Amino acid sequence: MSSQTLERLTAPHPTSSGAGPTPLRAVRSAVGRWGLRGIALLYLGLLILLPTIAVIQRGFADGLGSLKSASAIALAVVYSLAVWLTLAVTFGLGLSALDLPVPWIRGALSLTTMVAIAVAVPGGPGFIGMFQVGCEVGLALYGVGKSLAFSYSVLVHVVQFASTVLLGLYFFLKENLTLSELRAEASIATGGESTEH
Repeated sequence: MSSQTLERLTAPHPTSSGAGPTPLRAVRSAVGRWGLRGIALLYLGLLILLPTIAVIQRGFADGLGSLKSASAIALAVVYSLAVWLTLAVTFGLGLSALDLPVPWIRGALSLTTMVAIAVAVPGGPGFIGMFQVGCEVGLALYGVGKSLAFSYSVLVHVVQFASTVLLGLYFFLKENLTLSELRAEASIATGGESTEH
């Protein structure tokens, strides 16, 4: 875009009274600052982002619809806190196991937060890769190097993953479940949609 075009787009309109911003002035100003390519990218981003937000908001509202009483909400909050605190304890135990120079409670809570943010980004199966990035970023806040942070992340990830799988397998066997029964339960839970591909 030439400098004359930018000047023409950002210059005040001769008939305007100067009584504040108008939509046309805002567009001219944005084009002058970001260029047409920047505006196009912003527009494209909004086209992708706004429907995504609508879907997330609708799903969140549908999920809240199942919590019909104060006791159900309280129970969900208690379970949620128990899960998050259990995760924080595993992060803290990892800090102790490797004798890292990180405050136990604050470090465990900040690592839980960083890893939760990291695994929210789509990545590999089992959060492999994103889990490690979250640990490396979280431990970098306390001056821990990447190599040691990576070792820590592998240890904690294996402990969390293995304990979840082993507990699930234990209860699967204890309840004498079969895969066909689980498929039928999943089909009922999803409203009859087929779970087979």
